[in-house]
Amino acid sequence: MGPLTALATEVSFREKPWFRASYHKRSLLWRVGFALEQAAKRTGQSDASEASFHELDAEERAEVETEISAGPSEASEQNSPIASYRKQAQQIVTGDQFGERTLGYLVNALRFACGYESRSDILPEDRARLERVQQALALAEKEAHFELESNGQVRFATELKAHTTGFLAPIIRKIHVGWPSLLLKAGLDLVDLPGVGVAGDAYRSATQAYIRGAARAVILTVDRAGLTSETIELLRNSGYWDRLVGAVDDPSSDPCSLFVAITKVDDVASEEWRNLPPEGRPKRRDFFADTRAGFKTRMRSQIADQLGSIGVSTNAELVSSRTKARETILQDLQVHPVSAPEYRKILLDDDDDQPFLRDDAETGIPELSIALANIAEEELGKLERDLVEVSGRLREAASSELRRLETLWRTRAREKEIEEALKRELDLFVSEKRVERDSRRGAFREFLDSTAQDRIKLLVSEAREIAEDEVRDYLRDLQGAHWATLKAAVTRGGSYYGKRQINIPDDVATRFQEPMASIWSTKLLVDPRFVFLLQATHDDLSTSSGNVRCSAFSSSHGARSHRLNDACNLVMRRESASGSSTDIRVGSC
Repeated sequence: MGPLTALATEVSFREKPWFRASYHKRSLLWRVGFALEQAAKRTGQSDASEASFHELDAEERAEVETEISAGPSEASEQNSPIASYRKQAQQIVTGDQFGERTLGYLVNALRFACGYESRSDILPEDRARLERVQQALALAEKEAHFELESNGQVRFATELKAHTTGFLAPIIRKIHVGWPSLLLKAGLDLVDLPGVGVAGDAYRSATQAYIRGAARAVILTVDRAGLTSETIELLRNSGYWDRLVGAVDDPSSDPCSLFVAITKVDDVASEEWRNLPPEGRPKRRDFFADTRAGFKTRMRSQIADQLGSIGVSTNAELVSSRTKARETILQDLQVHPVSAPEYRKILLDDDDDQPFLRDDAETGIPELSIALANIAEEELGKLERDLVEVSGRLREAASSELRRLETLWRTRAREKEIEEALKRELDLFVSEKRVERDSRRGAFREFLDSTAQDRIKLLVSEAREIAEDEVRDYLRDLQGAHWATLKAAVTRGGSYYGKRQINIPDDVATRFQEPMASIWSTKLLVDPRFVFLLQATHDDLSTSSGNVRCSAFSSSHGARSHRLNDACNLVMRRESASGSSTDIRVGSC
């Protein structure tokens, strides 16, 4: 199952509005259509002898049948697999996930979209949408994409809506939107992700790739209920929590702030305002401002409590890492209660639909925009400072080398005399240091050959023991799950267990990665000798095979490779000062 939106919607600056979309192939509709066809047969809305979507292989058919049989039999159940499939189909056929159509009608419509002959009449308005879906699927089969730039025509707005929130949204694999916005021009790129609360490896992988990679800030959109246990689980499954735990030794090396945008604040404020006695009741806009301020305080407290519920452990190092990660989140946390409907009304200024707020600043939207622009400004400033620093070092190194060459050129006549004098002095000095050098070299090689490897094995074993406890608690919570639900959670990239989305392989891996990241940051990377060994190992692997990656090292600490290089270079300088040498190379991760 997939959500009702694309894998990822990227929005960046462009002088003219523009977008480019790529689509899923027909196999997605085959699965949805087959699931609804089976549900229709179970409810008597389809002839049991009829069968469609033959391209779906036997294994996938069996998995779909198991999935829908494990859930409630009624397609109207909100959290049932059938309800999810039905919403996708209704979104594609009618343009609205709540556009009611019978199961039999939806199956026939999806058949038509996939290129089969229609077995019954299809409404004209639905047929037009389905013919457009056929064109999109044809592009997907050719690995092509749809691209459109605005020249002021109405078609652009219609197509953009159809692709982002309309009937084409469920079959969108990826969409990139360019928009002439001052906020985006400041260097900010926005990526709208489906989250990881949907079943399917592709959707989870897309979310994790962005959050574990280049994301500088993560925005969680919540309603008046705030952060729930499901939201906290999303932070863990997305890789955001592991990223912070892996950087506890130096949070500034891999910063990723958490923003919480609270929606429907205007609805809450309006409802509470109407319930107040008319006598002495404050103005509605003043009451809204007080409600926003109250939300900020309350949400901060709620988030702190929810973060405190993340895994209790008996391991002191892991507890310390989790505590530091929570402190990092709360230190940079930004809470923004907003009212998008009121902001839109202010911009439109429609006499028939006037806002109760007078200024756009009161909606909270400009405050959120400024906060995001500040993130982009800070990042650009950091890059500029790094550029100045690197260029300065390069300039100084070049100048020093030129001065050295100039000195050598000027004193060429005395070269022989200087060489002989230096040789005599060095022979006296080196003879004393040679023994010390050999001793240091032997000690360091002994560390590389035995001590370091034993230490790493011990720490990995420690992380494994912690992970076993975490995994055991996780699996214990799934004891009441139906076997078919567990099977789908393993073989199909996830399934729903009540309101909770589970993906056993990823969830188990996540519970190992967190203690491993904690051990990595607090016990390995603080010792330059370990850093030296790790980078040398990474280089050797990279040399032997271009496809080999030191995944635990690069995924958790790739953003901090410059610090690791500095630590390795420190070790090399220390060894060089003592006259020793080593054949282990230092490279970039």
